[in-house]
Order: sequence, then C-alpha cells, then structure tokens
Amino acid sequence: MRKSGFHTLGLSLLAIFGCLYAAKAYSGYWSAPLAPLLVRTPSAPRTGAPVRGGEGNIPKANAAMAGTQFGVLYALNECQSCPNQIYAYGVNEQTGALTLLPGFPLTTGGNGQSSVFRRLVIDPTNLRLFAFNKNSATATNFSTVSVFSINPASGALTALPFSPINLGGEYSCIGIHPTGSPLVAGYGSSSTNPGKVESFRITANNATLVAGPLDTGSARPLLISFSPDGKYVYAGGNGGGSIAGFNVDGSSGALTFLSGSPFSTADYYQGGFTFDALGRLFTWSRHNVGPPTILPRLRVFTTSGGGLSPVTGNPFSTGLSGYFDDALLHPGFFYVVAAETEGVGVFKIGGTTNSPTLDPAPGSPFVSSGMNASGLASNGSGNLLFVSNYSSRNITTLSMNTATGALSLLANQPANTVGTTGNISSIAYLQLNCPTITISPVTLP
Repeated sequence: MRKSGFHTLGLSLLAIFGCLYAAKAYSGYWSAPLAPLLVRTPSAPRTGAPVRGGEGNIPKANAAMAGTQFGVLYALNECQSCPNQIYAYGVNEQTGALTLLPGFPLTTGGNGQSSVFRRLVIDPTNLRLFAFNKNSATATNFSTVSVFSINPASGALTALPFSPINLGGEYSCIGIHPTGSPLVAGYGSSSTNPGKVESFRITANNATLVAGPLDTGSARPLLISFSPDGKYVYAGGNGGGSIAGFNVDGSSGALTFLSGSPFSTADYYQGGFTFDALGRLFTWSRHNVGPPTILPRLRVFTTSGGGLSPVTGNPFSTGLSGYFDDALLHPGFFYVVAAETEGVGVFKIGGTTNSPTLDPAPGSPFVSSGMNASGLASNGSGNLLFVSNYSSRNITTLSMNTATGALSLLANQPANTVGTTGNISSIAYLQLNCPTITISPVTLP
C-alpha cells in the first residue's frame, strides 16, 4: 500500500481512537454497548488498475456515524468553612453504579453554604460546567462562578482562562442559556426587596457583564430558569409570591423586562422551576404569605409571549407534607420532585395544554435511601434517575419505568461518599457519545 493510503486511513480513524481508548479504559463503569464502534461494510467489486504489492481495498472512514452513549454525573459539595468540591462519577448505564473518575474531587476555588439550590449547571453544547461559589476564597458575601471545560472522552475538567467569574457582590443562584450564553446570576433573600439579576456573555476566552444588576421587584431569586427556546429567563423562589421574567437577547446576552413582570404565583415560596416541551413552566409551592401553612402543591403556567398565565386547575395537590427541593421534567411527561423527608414524588402529566392534569404515579412517593433527598438528574435515555441526599452526602440511583413513572432502587452509595463535611447542593448529568464510524472499502490506483 502507498504511504498516502496509510496516511489517509490514519487521519480518518484518529478521531475515534481516543474516544474508543477512553471508553475501553473506563469500561468498568461506562458499560454502555461499546461494540461495534467500527462497522465494516461489504466489499464492492474491485475496479481500476491491478493490485500491486498488496495495494487494493483499504478501509475508509465516512461521515455517517451513530453514537455509543455513556455518561458522567457531577455533584457539588458545598461547605461553609472549607472549599467547595466537585465530584464526577462514571455511570454504569445498566446497573446504575457510580464510580469516581480519576482526578476527583476537584476544588472550585470558592466556599459555599448550607443550601439545596441549583448551583451546578452544564452547557452541553460547548461542553462547559459552571459551579457557583457563595463566597470567594478570600471574601464572604462576594460570590463567584468557577467555569470549566469538559473533556468529552474522560469527563475531566479544566478551568477556563476567565475562571472564576466575579459576580460583584452576594448572589445565590445561576442559570445558563440553552446555547451556552448568557449566564444569568440572581439574588434575593427572604427579607430583601427587591431581588436582582445580572447577565454575562460567555465565550471561550471571556465572561463579560452585559446586563445588571437589574431589580426583580417582589420576586426574590433562588432559582434561574430559561425557556426551552432561550427567548425568556425567569427568576424567583425565595418568597415574595412572584416570579420575575425577562426577554433575552441571545447574541448579546442583554436582558429586558417582560411586560407584566413580576408575575404573581399566589403562593409565597416556589421552587422546582422547569419547562416541558410545550413551553409550560412547572413549579411547586410551599406556603402562603401568611398563616395558615399549606401543604406542598404544584402550579403550572403557560408562557405565551413570555408572560406567565396560570392554567386551569391550579394548584394541584401532591399528597405530600414535607419540604420540597429540586424538580425535573422527565421526557415521558412526568414532573418529578425531591421531597426531603419523603423521598421522590412522581406526577404523570396529562390533559391539555391549558388544562393539564397531574396525578401521582403508582407507588409515589418513592424512598431515596438517604437523608434529605434534594437534587435530581436523569440520564440521556430517561431510564435512570439520580437523587442526591443532602445530609447523608450520598447519591441514590433509581430505575424509572418510562411508561408508568414507577421507580425502583438500583444502587445506593454509602453515607459520606460525596465528602465527609458540607452538603450536596446540586447534581448534573452529561451524556457523552463515542462515534460509530462505518468502514467501507475504497480502491486505490
């Protein structure tokens, strides 16, 4: 074979060998089906000049490929008197087992607090991870965001040149646009009026403040959530009985107030902000502005033009009595909530866009096998649900029946696996792909 033939083949296959090597090396916990990563198509009849010196058909990589899936679960341990740490686990997609990846835990460079908020967010488009630090390494009440690039073959993190982002004061939550920019930070204590948000334009080399701080009125940000199309961003959750909404300029990152913002939610505390494919905002509510205390319940809002409008049927009963923390929208049309003392509540979404139903799945709530279920994440195919347990510092893996919403225990880490001090505030799953490249013969002269 000519040297040029070897050279072409080598260049064609080089891109996949790194991923193949990493997947094989970590196959103890990334046990998604790895073979065949290379598929050879049947040979076509040979044409052209006669074969000379062994030359003839050689494999040629083409661009048509499908992916072999495997995933990484990241967890943020926040500590008031010690550094925040990020843990990363390879996910066995069959058994649900989690194995700590090499190089972890990794310190963020800042400190945290006792919290159960979404403070670890992933930009899957640009493979970046953002970790919120309530306090910088040198100052209290001065928040930062540590930003890392994610190695798609190993899950390893590398700090970006502009990390950490100094937020310019005390903040409590972050959210990332579906395209990876802007990053929005928010703050609002239960006794502070108004709250505030600010927006940063993110590139590979810079984080630039482009909007804020902007007042959020009666809404006190504890959560930041973007609409699926990225046109709007919402902030609230820490009292005030309202949610602030903003238009988002996706190119510049600038924010402008939505007409009618802040929007009343009727209940004082909200959480679990998450959107479904129809653009509806799902939330849970904890209690009213004043007595009497109410049991946790669910509220749903449509978002036509960005404005929040309550659906028919609000509020929806949960049948639960404990405190709620995180929530997610499962692609099988389930709203899933982490109930600290009761485990995981699963609610099937039905009905119509403006008049939905939310009914508990059979067996809900499901025990999480830890102390204080707080954070939630699901894998790419939706058959695994991960629950972080705030106080016992461990993660439970549950198998999810995507038709009924029923959960069953697959794996449970021992207590104090995710640190011996601090608390798990957030978890986030990233699906990675090894390319499957089809090998087809080509004839060389």
